[in-house]
Amino acid sequence: MINKPQVLIIWVIILFAPQLLLAQENTSSKHEFGIVTLDLSYFGFIYKLKFDEHAKLRISASDFRLSGNSQTQITIGSRTTVGYEKTRALSQRVFMSYGPEFGLSSQQRFDINNDSFQFSLSPSFIYFIGLQYELNEKLYVGGELRPAITTSYRFTNMTVNPPDFGIQFDFGSRVRLHIVYTL
Repeated sequence: MINKPQVLIIWVIILFAPQLLLAQENTSSKHEFGIVTLDLSYFGFIYKLKFDEHAKLRISASDFRLSGNSQTQITIGSRTTVGYEKTRALSQRVFMSYGPEFGLSSQQRFDINNDSFQFSLSPSFIYFIGLQYELNEKLYVGGELRPAITTSYRFTNMTVNPPDFGIQFDFGSRVRLHIVYTL
């Protein structure tokens, strides 16, 4: 069985090996690809498109999860976010990043014994603030704090009843880490 660190290493090799082998110098590149993790529990991907030197569109798919217990319950989930990132240099290699993101999480839970199905959608507004450290001109690592306002809609057995609804203010200490490669 492959564990999470091995999967991360495999993805880093798959994502970065072709570019490292080609070793093309392109200082005006606008595309960045990376791997993100939240609390080292869930992994995903991020794509950034530069508008100018200090502004980027960012799209991420993360928090993939598949779990189950005693072969009777299966849970599948993921999160997608789209946002706008601004960066500001703090030193030659350290940058501050910040900006808004809009996210959508989904989770499906199947319980075979009770013949039940639960589906939930959670749209959110996130304002992230983080630090990035440039390892070289093509590769950087960073971390972000991500306070969010989230709503939740839950459907059980797809009944006609209105979904459960709630609002959550998340100002917790969850940190999203990333490693990003500039093409």
